[in-house]
Amino acid sequence: MIQLSMLRLVPALILAAAFASASPYGISVPPGEKATLTAQIPAVRYFPSWETLQPSPGKWNTQPADDLIAAAKKSGTQVFGILHQPSGADAKPLIDDKEAWRTYVATLASRYAKDLTHWEVLPSYPVTDRTPDGPYHYAQLLTIARETAKVANPDAHIGFSIPNYDLEFFDRALRDGAEGQFDYISIASFPVAEDTDSLFLSILPRLRNILADYGMNQEMPIHLSLTGSPNAAEYYAQLAAENGYARVFLPSEGMFPSNPDKLEIPVKNTTSAETVATTLGEKNSYDGLYLLNPSSMPYDTELKATRLPITAQPPVTRAAFFAPEFEIGKNLEITVTAKRLPSETGTEHPTGFAITYESIHGIRNHETWWTVPGGDGWQTHTWTISDADFTGKYAWNFRLDASGAGNDLLIRSVSVTK
Repeated sequence: MIQLSMLRLVPALILAAAFASASPYGISVPPGEKATLTAQIPAVRYFPSWETLQPSPGKWNTQPADDLIAAAKKSGTQVFGILHQPSGADAKPLIDDKEAWRTYVATLASRYAKDLTHWEVLPSYPVTDRTPDGPYHYAQLLTIARETAKVANPDAHIGFSIPNYDLEFFDRALRDGAEGQFDYISIASFPVAEDTDSLFLSILPRLRNILADYGMNQEMPIHLSLTGSPNAAEYYAQLAAENGYARVFLPSEGMFPSNPDKLEIPVKNTTSAETVATTLGEKNSYDGLYLLNPSSMPYDTELKATRLPITAQPPVTRAAFFAPEFEIGKNLEITVTAKRLPSETGTEHPTGFAITYESIHGIRNHETWWTVPGGDGWQTHTWTISDADFTGKYAWNFRLDASGAGNDLLIRSVSVTK
């Protein structure tokens, strides 16, 4: 006999399942961690790493993936799989070993054809292959993944992965052969920061405009992965769901938005401003100018300043800025206040900036390189631009391209003046 308490519980379970299936939210789990799934998690963006599934060439260990699929069936969670690239010092670039890539995709797509239809292709690739041919290489691997997965499962959906809103890479990959080779887009690893509503809302239309430029479906599903402080991530997850993202993945179900009310967006109007600026610190202050990817310039708690790391690979560190509501003419000034971080090699090696910006002639590198002087004091430099055309095609208006053998840079502020 079914107890009364069970009868009361059944409607609640039905409602919970209905809510989960309708929810746009899910969790994104790093490949080195284990995905723990519950009935409260409607979707997960995850798959074990290449090394976990194929510890050596020709030898497979699919048990971790089998366990994931079994857990997902039990919890009712939809899995959005990830096709990783091999890592480690001995890993061969996939573009030089296409047969290994084809075998990898065929094995996974075939084995999980009944349970997994979405595969995101190489989420870290646009970061690791920063060569001029990187977009072309990605387009080739994306094409192989689609062709191979479709043979194994005609219902397979292939996802183009864009880290940190790198729309420039996306556009170049489409130009180099990626057009028509994917079914959805995943924007991954974007660290959200508070008070960046205007920036956040401007990204999606620009991405859809690029799709339109290539004659592709502008309504293609776009997924978003958010990291950052719990309050900011929860807020921007709700904002993303309300503004057209098909799926929003967060680090944990504890960040799922709990407020169903429509958000009131306090957009600051800076169209008439003469100057927009970003002041960098433990918490960045945005006055009409936004740092697109806050993780590119993390705050150093020991130095109590924002640090732009200078690394050998890739040779140029980029920090992009965007002023979505700043109407400008063709003449403007970009000013940066920075100083060099002392190193063991001293300050005799040059370290500094150039800027790349949107011009009436397209993306352009400014001819002036600023070598930041050594010493403890803050230094200020201004670039004068006479041909600016800040349309935000790639979600940024200008970027700082920093390079050097001497030391890292600390940056205090960036501003743009008409």
